[in-house]
Amino acid sequence: MTSEYQHQGPKKDKPESKEQSQDRTLVQSNSGDPQGANESRVKTQNVTKLATERAITSVVNCAGKTAVKCAVKCAIMQPTFLPWAGYFNLIQQADVFVFLDDVQFDRRSWQSRNRVFIGDKPGWLTCPTIKAPRETLIKDIQISDLDDWRSKHIKTLSLNYSKTPFVHQISPIINAAYKNDNHQLADMNIYIIKQICKLLGIKTKLIRASHLRVEGKRSEKLMNICLALGATDYLSPEGSRQYLKEDQIFDAGEVKLHFQQFHPKPYQQNHTAKFVSHLSIIDVIANIGIARTMSYIKESHLKETQIEESHIENNSDTTDIE
Repeated sequence: MTSEYQHQGPKKDKPESKEQSQDRTLVQSNSGDPQGANESRVKTQNVTKLATERAITSVVNCAGKTAVKCAVKCAIMQPTFLPWAGYFNLIQQADVFVFLDDVQFDRRSWQSRNRVFIGDKPGWLTCPTIKAPRETLIKDIQISDLDDWRSKHIKTLSLNYSKTPFVHQISPIINAAYKNDNHQLADMNIYIIKQICKLLGIKTKLIRASHLRVEGKRSEKLMNICLALGATDYLSPEGSRQYLKEDQIFDAGEVKLHFQQFHPKPYQQNHTAKFVSHLSIIDVIANIGIARTMSYIKESHLKETQIEESHIENNSDTTDIE
């Protein structure tokens, strides 16, 4: 996750989509706050006031029964492009997963690219985007289709994964990723992630932060999202530990803070004898199949694999397909 969130209010009110209406209904039902009264409270910057005002009635993942103070675990993450296995491990552990699409876009992040094998080395698949001001939110980023990048990606994956044992099982992902009519990056990423979740049998409730209209920066925004959803627990990626601890927003204990412990266990890769971690979920499915991938992402491996990962973000030796 990015080190700091920047939020901009909507330029003008637009009619709610069916998806937005469903997400906002979830907020109201989880907070026990009818007729949208919860919205006015989640917009406040005062987390303490927000916490004391809300009701803690939740209906998420409680065997279909309304339960007061039922434990509800929330996870929040930017929608990324063809995510790695750890992203889906985070989703499947949560009762509600929120796509953090209303924070600043980072062009050189996982939001618009991910890694797969190209030849015998990991390389980047990058979704080209139209140049936008630095402060543009993820949800407002447009995909650039001036070049036929979709066909290039399909060809790259077809050529480089043709000899993997379960290549036929990645076809639904390729179709979801490249044969759709989405022209906004967030829409496409979320669509891909939802299709992969269906493929893996993950039934976590998925919603967009932009539909909740929650304000705040960094930890404060995360807390406000949790409160809006009536969450009792927040599951964070390990990479956010430092700033969450620095901000101390979760120290009051209103929402319990937990950190994801997912360390990728080596699996047999067709391209190399030495395991390469943190590749797109495509690599996992192509090599071990959907059934084993479902089990793989549910495991929280306690021992770190002996991998040098410092090169992942800025490795000049990797190929970039755009």
